[in-house]
Amino acid sequence: MKLRMLIGGFALGTVTTLVSTQVGCLAGDEPPQSVDQMMRNWTKYALPGAHHENLEYHEGEWNSTYTIWMEGPGQPPVISNAVVSNKLIFGGRFLETRMRGTTRMELHGEMMEIPVEGVGYLGYDNFKEKYVSVWIGSDGTQIHYSEGLPDATGNVITYYGTSDDWVSGQHAKPFKMVSTIVDENSTKMVLYDLTMPPGEDRIFEERSTRRQLDEYRSRE
Repeated sequence: MKLRMLIGGFALGTVTTLVSTQVGCLAGDEPPQSVDQMMRNWTKYALPGAHHENLEYHEGEWNSTYTIWMEGPGQPPVISNAVVSNKLIFGGRFLETRMRGTTRMELHGEMMEIPVEGVGYLGYDNFKEKYVSVWIGSDGTQIHYSEGLPDATGNVITYYGTSDDWVSGQHAKPFKMVSTIVDENSTKMVLYDLTMPPGEDRIFEERSTRRQLDEYRSRE
């Protein structure tokens, strides 16, 4: 059954590519590639590689603390806590993240505990030669998308993207996200608002520590 599904998925992807190239040819583009060349491209661009192996580090469950500077760097931040579950999917091509937690916010003069949750997907696009990330959550109705490049060590990935900000009313607001592997059991992520002056642009920080990976796998 797995083999049939694999072949079916490959066939579907191949047919889609063939249709796309045929349409392009009819529109006056270059003629479609040979089947051999398409197979070589499939091996190069569709199969997971070394960058995907780096995703294995994040697999498992993590305790995370979020610090949000909602009123600027000189004001007290909002602190949230969550449990994050990371799981490799589609043969190690992507990392699926599921987050559940609570955040403390003042509403109508009263501090309240508000539940938060989110789902994200992280992968490495062989064709773009970049890490790609998407995130959706209970804090809004938009999809956050960013692309990133690693440093020489592979432990730091810097992402760039844009996001609509319903608080300020701005569309396509640029941001930078720096994700760092601190050591074998802890990570850090810092989000910067690129429309703000340096020194005032840090708006969000996440620090995570690993829980027992064996405990996580025993529940699959």
